[in-house]
Amino acid sequence: MDQIRNEYRNRLNRVQENDDSQINFMKYNMQKFAHIMGKVGEDLCDRSQTMHDVSQMINSATDIKIFIEHNKSTNLTVNREKFQDFEASEQHTTLHDSDVLNGGQTTTFFIDENYMNNNVLPQEE
Repeated sequence: MDQIRNEYRNRLNRVQENDDSQINFMKYNMQKFAHIMGKVGEDLCDRSQTMHDVSQMINSATDIKIFIEHNKSTNLTVNREKFQDFEASEQHTTLHDSDVLNGGQTTTFFIDENYMNNNVLPQEE
């Protein structure tokens, strides 16, 4: 009987030692994980602070001025297109009543369905 008690105690002690080692292993892994999470949290906090600082520096008026200065043309003589006024156009002619009364020939036509469908103007008769 004493031999069974001694063997039983030895087995219980080994089970308890195994439990202790498993608990210590889990404790070590949790501490390692907590340390890594702490570093991630610090990095995340630093990055969020950096983003906050950068967003505070944004100013639309300053940004637009910088963009304009950066993209300003270096050509000193900017060639601008000269547009001709409609009234000053040589192609623009007006028909006066005196032209019609003095025998000026004019033709008039209306836009018919042939023009609407085929873009063909009516023929003079």
